[in-house]
Amino acid sequence: MEEGRLDTFHLLIPPSAVDETMGRPVALAPAPKFQDPAVAGILQQIAGELASPGRYGGPLLVESLSNALSVLLGRREDGHEQTRRTRVAGLSDRQVAEVRAYLLENLRRNIRTKELAGLVHLSSQHFTRAFGAATGMPPHQFQLRLRVRAAAKLLKQDQDLGIEAAARQCGFTDRTHLSRAMKRHLGVRPSQAQALDVPSEAK
Repeated sequence: MEEGRLDTFHLLIPPSAVDETMGRPVALAPAPKFQDPAVAGILQQIAGELASPGRYGGPLLVESLSNALSVLLGRREDGHEQTRRTRVAGLSDRQVAEVRAYLLENLRRNIRTKELAGLVHLSSQHFTRAFGAATGMPPHQFQLRLRVRAAAKLLKQDQDLGIEAAARQCGFTDRTHLSRAMKRHLGVRPSQAQALDVPSEAK
C-alpha cells in the first residue's frame, strides 16, 4: 500500500455459513471495530488470491479460507475459552479415493468445493471439515500436492516436454507457479524432476 493511501476490500459471509461451519446456530451480533491477527491473516490471503486468481490455490483455497474465517467468527462470538469444537467424522477411504480420482481427472480445472462435496453428498462446509479430518489437510492443499506430483511425473517421463507445457497440463498458471509449488512440496525445481523419485499421490 502506498503511503497516504487506504486500500479496503469487503468480504460478505452470511450468518447461515457460520452456523453450518460451526455445526450449530451462532447468534452473531453487530460488533464494533476489532483487530484480530488471525482474521487479518486470512483476509490477506483471500485478497492475495483474488488479486491474482489461480496463482496460489484458486477457488478451493478461497473457500477453505472463508470456512476458516467462519470458524474464527463463530468462536469469537461464543468466547474463545468456552467454545467447544464439534467433532466431525472424517471421510471414508472410499470417499477420499473418489475425490482424489476426480481431482486427478480434472487437474487443469479450477474446481469448487461444492463439486467435491457433491461427490460424497455433503454440504461444502461439512465436506471441508470431514476431508481435513480424513487427510490432515484442506482440499486446496490436497489438490496442489496432486498437481505438483503429476507435473513431476510428466517431466520425468517425457524429457522433451517443456516446463511451461507441464505446468499448464497440470493446472498451474505458468512455469513460475509450478516451480514455486514444486520447490515447496518436493524440494526441487522442475528442471531437476527427471532425477526425482516422485512420491505416490497423497492419500
